[in-house]
Amino acid sequence: MHDQAQHKIGEDPRVRFLQADIFSWRADRQYDVVFFANWLSHVPPSRFDSFWKTVEAAVKPGGRIFFVDEGRDAVWRQMISETS
Repeated sequence: MHDQAQHKIGEDPRVRFLQADIFSWRADRQYDVVFFANWLSHVPPSRFDSFWKTVEAAVKPGGRIFFVDEGRDAVWRQMISETS
């Protein structure tokens, strides 16, 4: 999906695509907009606070965060992984 979106957008200096592990990534600058899709439900509850702090640090004051998610239960996933 990343490659498809990048191909569709083409060369646009206003758009920057990043692919990284969100749990270890730190923004090298702040953005007007941060968008992610089908990701929030994959954040384990134990990492939820640190996840949002990372996102918040990447957004300029007055910036916006948009997300779309499928609504699956991350708590359930974490419980399953902890018992496996």
